Amino acid sequence: MKNIILYIAALATFVLSANSQTLRIERTDVDSARYGHVTANFKFGIDIYIDDLENVNSSSFQLQWNFGDYVHFSGYKIGDFGDNGTVYITPPKIIAGTSDKFMNVGIFSGTTIGENDFDSPKLLHLEFAVSNDIPNRESLNFTFVNFFATAFIDSSQTNVEISTEPLTLNIHSFINVWPGDSNNDGLVDTRDYNQIGLYFEGNTIQNNGRTFKRKNSSIMWTGQKVLVWDNADATFADCDGDGVITVADGMVVFHNDAKTHTEGTGLIGENTGGGLVEPIDESKYRKIPVFSSVTNNYRAMTANAKLPEGISVKAVIAGDLFEGTEAHIIKTVNDNILEFTIGSFESDFEINQSGIIAYLLVEEDVDLIDPIIVEEATILNNENRLLPVSIITGIDATDKDDIAISIDANDIRITTSDMTEVVKLYNINGRLIKQSSIKSNNFTFQNDLESGTYLLLIENDKVSIKTIQILK
Repeated sequence: MKNIILYIAALATFVLSANSQTLRIERTDVDSARYGHVTANFKFGIDIYIDDLENVNSSSFQLQWNFGDYVHFSGYKIGDFGDNGTVYITPPKIIAGTSDKFMNVGIFSGTTIGENDFDSPKLLHLEFAVSNDIPNRESLNFTFVNFFATAFIDSSQTNVEISTEPLTLNIHSFINVWPGDSNNDGLVDTRDYNQIGLYFEGNTIQNNGRTFKRKNSSIMWTGQKVLVWDNADATFADCDGDGVITVADGMVVFHNDAKTHTEGTGLIGENTGGGLVEPIDESKYRKIPVFSSVTNNYRAMTANAKLPEGISVKAVIAGDLFEGTEAHIIKTVNDNILEFTIGSFESDFEINQSGIIAYLLVEEDVDLIDPIIVEEATILNNENRLLPVSIITGIDATDKDDIAISIDANDIRITTSDMTEVVKLYNINGRLIKQSSIKSNNFTFQNDLESGTYLLLIENDKVSIKTIQILK
């Protein structure tokens, strides 16, 4: 694992020299995602070096740290001095009148002075364990006091006093997450939806490092205990508590919209970077429709759809089904599978018909063979319940589902075994070409269409979506 180097500025005062020195600390338990913090229930380690000092044969210092009741010294390993070296560490003790601890450390090379001394040595590795009840969002400070090294300089043993700066690490411990309040301000609203979007829109605040699931997680409106993630602010965006931020977390925001609590203290703010991507000019891109066959009442949906090979999606915008309301969307695309959540925060808004739920914005021309159709979905219904829905597509032109389609030069005829209320015909780009809302089981449309692929959407007790080919 990559070691993270933390430099502590120091100035070494020599009897015969005034060269600048540094005390160097390396975290040995971490990668770049967590170099600046320690986590409850986990150990962490540091290596202690003296840089730019030659012929070193011993060193001593007192190490002090706060939160002594929670951060416990658990072991050591000698550095470059190796098997001949000796380490003396006094048992940690509380500093009178505080909760801080200290221990005295001495390291000796065991070699003859002036022979086999060490240049810029790694002195020591120290291990610490963090208890599970340490306070969150505090700073753990390590201070080096009376730091001395002995070195063979100009044919004599020389004491070198090094002044140091504290090593400061943030503390990650257990917190309460209220499902849907992804910015932890005490109110669920559109800003929480945008916060989740930070992890899907290609900016620099990606979720790297360890994540933690909530035990017995739910979307119920109550504070739920979880260990702070390495990306601390991302902890709140995991609204469903599964340890992963996905588009499904956006549905929890819709579910708990407008609810409040009094524990909100804002984001932790350790992670910096860009926010959501800037709004884009839709006129510069081609729009490709995503069709939904869901007719249940709903105001938000999480869904996925398979995309054609090679398509590059710049953005996803609301489809015709969200006309008359402001829709909020988060999306991700992996292995040609589009996953997205879309919905309205207007509590009295609802959709109860099939149609175009979203549009993809793409830069290049795409020759679609088949339409893009929602294949799996979960909806938030008008009773504020999350429900999985079955998707029936039937993308073919046969008489499957008791639907017969015949096409000649003049007419397109559709016959259904059951009475049907709605028949819609779209072109491949999502434009509604023909529609009938008369209850019947026989429909005839004039065939004045150009050659190409069209999508036929039929609604009765279920929704069938079929493609038809017009050849002229």
